[in-house]
Amino acid sequence: MKSKRKMLIALVLLIISSLSLIGCTSREEDVEIDEDEVVNAEQFVSDFLTAYQEKDPNAGAFLTTSAFGESDMIFEGFQSYLAETLTYTIVGWRVDEHDPELIWVDTKIENVDFAEILLELEDTDETDSDLILEMVIELIRSPNAPRRVFEVSIIVIEFPTEMLIELDGELSDALLGGFPTFIAEGLE
Repeated sequence: MKSKRKMLIALVLLIISSLSLIGCTSREEDVEIDEDEVVNAEQFVSDFLTAYQEKDPNAGAFLTTSAFGESDMIFEGFQSYLAETLTYTIVGWRVDEHDPELIWVDTKIENVDFAEILLELEDTDETDSDLILEMVIELIRSPNAPRRVFEVSIIVIEFPTEMLIELDGELSDALLGGFPTFIAEGLE
């Protein structure tokens, strides 16, 4: 009886180890990485972020939304002030192992921490919306404004005739100083 039990346990362990090794087989395909394309993607991201800092309406042409005819970016209100304070560093890149047309350009985007500014105003007794708006703008433009570093993997999609940046939640959050996340968390 003990030998049958040992045999059954050995068989089960053999099956389990065989099944777990199935996922470990190498499916490495020779994904050809064109270094020039990576350099172009990094430069493309840099050009976009610089255009954004300079509040260039053509910054929108770098984004996938421009493929749908929405290429002008309008810098109004808080977005305008936040764009002025944005700084960035490109820290690396990765090519998608399954889709070599996708390149992630890793960046550190530093911006005013808009959520922190709103929290600073939480205790104000002011009710005049124009005065509150002036207070927010003053805090954003202050040299002592709270800042935050957003680590963002910007997705660059390589099309046959152009490259475009996917404007996802992570990038939007960095460009707007964390405001989208602040609003989403406030709605929960």
